[in-house]
Amino acid sequence: MSTVWLLRNDTLDDDLENLGVVTIGWDGTPDLTGVTKDELKAILRKLEPGKAPASYAADAGVLLRFCEEIAIGDIVVAPRQDGKHLRIGTVTGEYEFDENAATHPHRRAVNWNRTGESRYDLPWEMRRGLKNVRTLSLVNHGAEEFRKMATDPRYMPHVGVEPEDTVPAGDSQQWADRKRAWVTGHIQHREVPATFRNPLPSTQPVYAAADAWRQALIDGTSLFSGEPLDYVEAAAALTRDFIDSPDTGKDDFLTKWQRQLENSSDDAVQLAAELFFVYFLPMSTSATSGPVKASRVATVVNWREGVRPVPAECSEALRAGIARPGTAYMTHRDRVIAYLVRVVARFFTLGSADRRTALTDWDAFQKTLAEVDDQGVWAMRLLLEHLLFPGIATDTSSRDDKPEMTTGLGAGTVDVADANDLRFWLEPNLRYGDHRSLSPYRSPYRNAWKEPTERAVRWARWATLAFDDLASGVPDGRDGTADAVHDVLATTPENLPRQLADLLGEDTTLTRCARDNAAGLSNVLHRVDELGVALFIDQLAELSGVLDLSRMPATDRDSFLEEVSTLLPGAGQDLPFRTAATVGALERLTTWDSPSESATPGEHYLAYLDRIDTLRAATEMVSGALPSRGEVADAADQLLAMDDAAMTALGWNEETQKGFLAWRSNRKVDPPTEKDALEEPVEEPADDVVEPVAMLPDESATVSFETLAKRLTIDSDQGKEWLDELLEMLQDKKQMILQGPPGTGKTFIAQALAEHLATPDRVELVQFHPGTAYEDFVQGLRPDPENPQAFHLSDGPLVRLANRAREDDPDMLYVLIIDEINRANLPAVFGELYFLLEYRGQEVTMTYGSRFSLPENVLIIGTMNTADRSITAVDAALRRRFYVVDVRPEQSPLDEILPAWLAVNAPDLGWLTDLLIRANDLIGDPDRAIGPSHFMQRDMTEEKAERAWRFSVLPTLGELFYGQPERLEDLKFGELKAVVTKTETDVDAD
Repeated sequence: MSTVWLLRNDTLDDDLENLGVVTIGWDGTPDLTGVTKDELKAILRKLEPGKAPASYAADAGVLLRFCEEIAIGDIVVAPRQDGKHLRIGTVTGEYEFDENAATHPHRRAVNWNRTGESRYDLPWEMRRGLKNVRTLSLVNHGAEEFRKMATDPRYMPHVGVEPEDTVPAGDSQQWADRKRAWVTGHIQHREVPATFRNPLPSTQPVYAAADAWRQALIDGTSLFSGEPLDYVEAAAALTRDFIDSPDTGKDDFLTKWQRQLENSSDDAVQLAAELFFVYFLPMSTSATSGPVKASRVATVVNWREGVRPVPAECSEALRAGIARPGTAYMTHRDRVIAYLVRVVARFFTLGSADRRTALTDWDAFQKTLAEVDDQGVWAMRLLLEHLLFPGIATDTSSRDDKPEMTTGLGAGTVDVADANDLRFWLEPNLRYGDHRSLSPYRSPYRNAWKEPTERAVRWARWATLAFDDLASGVPDGRDGTADAVHDVLATTPENLPRQLADLLGEDTTLTRCARDNAAGLSNVLHRVDELGVALFIDQLAELSGVLDLSRMPATDRDSFLEEVSTLLPGAGQDLPFRTAATVGALERLTTWDSPSESATPGEHYLAYLDRIDTLRAATEMVSGALPSRGEVADAADQLLAMDDAAMTALGWNEETQKGFLAWRSNRKVDPPTEKDALEEPVEEPADDVVEPVAMLPDESATVSFETLAKRLTIDSDQGKEWLDELLEMLQDKKQMILQGPPGTGKTFIAQALAEHLATPDRVELVQFHPGTAYEDFVQGLRPDPENPQAFHLSDGPLVRLANRAREDDPDMLYVLIIDEINRANLPAVFGELYFLLEYRGQEVTMTYGSRFSLPENVLIIGTMNTADRSITAVDAALRRRFYVVDVRPEQSPLDEILPAWLAVNAPDLGWLTDLLIRANDLIGDPDRAIGPSHFMQRDMTEEKAERAWRFSVLPTLGELFYGQPERLEDLKFGELKAVVTKTETDVDAD
């Protein structure tokens, strides 16, 4: 039986019919006759340097399939470039190379039996066969109907009844059965219970610190110094000065806490610092970055000269974490710390022997904690259970998740009363070498009890719209890659360098490693099953010369994982390729859940597998079919690579294409039904259609979300969520004001947002000042340079930008940045714009008589300095028309910017973060706090930092504290540095 091929061509259209051929691109490649795949990959590397190793294999596979696998008599379906029609033909000739062709020299003769066929007239099953954006693929749906159309010019398939586009209900019995299938074969009674203790390298310092804290409580010593600590007195002081003396002011938690503990003993402040450390210990760095956690604890340490700092052996724990707590844990720190104080106080009502038992025996521990009120702080209670008893207690911070786990993982199969009892029934699902553990939050168990996220479901719906069941034909060249990988894994050390060079390229990490240590590399490559994929990857990294797996630069790590994951399909497991260029965007479009800062490359790959498995579950929920990991990973890469030609080739109408691009640029846009995606709209959109779908960042010319986050030095998931929300708010309201003290980077953030949303030629920046008038900003009369006695009407920057946005490209965004917006008399400057800001698109008569409207695709970002109180506050009418966002150095995610920037650009100056926090604590006014920009200069040194402080910061503080020389003395650079850089030796000397 003839094979039916789908072949897309974005270069030639009518020429295919005129010449009677089907062609394929990759201009610059030679005649493929007799060329091997390895030879072709080497050619492609020279033609297109810098691509992923697997991409060359995929491209070579497509070319060789066209040359060798298509046979005379096969059927070719070739969509036309309008996306609405297609041609169907029969292959009549062998592969030919036309050296005289201007483009697409690789050709085969075809008899085009059908041309100009409308895809809309085809039945649904045949249209499914066209849902593939790959250059060359097999048609798996409707193939027989395509054969009939190719052989019978008069045959037209029966359309029949179209299936409904529905998303299965998440609570349906069918969906419940599918979720349970994720744990089929994993449930059986275990003689030896599994452990919940995470075996991954990044978490080990966390457990070590928890063990050290347990021992400190048993011994009555300080966690930080190991010296005796009067816990009874310290807990009593914290109860008296902190818990029983609440500070109801509007300052941030640390400012109020410092005031509360001003008269407390040194031991009380020492205990406060150590409990703050315990508060941060289980918190994932996806919630709060490691440097921020460390600087916050250091802030408390710096309140007293005699308080010992965090020891080096505990510091590493803050770069990791166990769980990502909820909002209450993050925002009600006072309640959580108060609970920890009560827990410590309760332990020290026990004698030393009973206290040891309570801290080492699970039942005694539970009995002791039961006597401490945990209302509203259940997250800390659950995290304490796991930190101190990780073999018994699940790694959760959610009280609501535990019964969900119990029901989803045990109901109908085993009788499980509590999620902790799952360790008696479930097989371990997390592995690092010989160490295994049970984690209900990881695949496959997570997918059996927790619904896919909204983002994951939206991804699955777009993927299903584009690719149907995600398995429409064999992925481009990946089948051949698996064979080549198998050959590499089975080869001898002598042949390994050459085979790796053929597979990955000459100048790659693993190829260089093979040249230096072929025997060692060969030994590891043969042990993937023995080691498990995470340890396998980490051993390859160490063998390749990585000295500290937990500090491998992100770019190097992603490139390395791209190389290594090319080898994984040959291991005989469903281990997909991880593309460095798309992994960040995939994370953004699906769910924020990054590994710890100290995660190794192997841990990052495990996190990628979890994300892919979540998308598999979401796809199963949407389509009813469960794709493999490789199919989902391939679809993810394809979605992110789709261009206008690919969307047109799928037959998507203009509205669907705009919606897809809006979703891919981070908008919450759901896909239409398949019918609506293909049909051209016959009427104007309804009034309730979200207009911003038609206004998109230009993906080809603006910076990506990932680049935006990197430029702003925002790395944590919480920070990225803040940035995501900021963009969503801006595109929703159309205008936003960033307000905060000087030096917080408000203008820098505004410019970065603008670069993400619009190209430089579509961005305008204006500076307001007390003299700014309506005529300067909107429109006014100006002297005519050609006639000094006459005036002409001149448009200001707002009108000029608005006219361009309306006339030049109404589908693209334009951004107007107004720096220091509150320095002008805003009602006078804005005039009738007050109305237009709220009623976009409506016309008003302007001061000088012309009619004007503010188009939807103009976004306005203002910045406002809260420290300058000589400026009149922005009036309520204008505030109502803007979203006003606080940008303050002590608030997330701004508090992570400086430590993250210093970690990369000046790692020896990390103490500058603590210096800034200390200074702002002494200033005591959030509106006049000092921002981080003073310490973010190019080639930063301590001398530059001191100079910036002396000549930029201190003059401002001198005005603020005029007549208070003692306060200025404490705020001098040297005084601040001496406080925040104290070491244990310094304390001993004191």
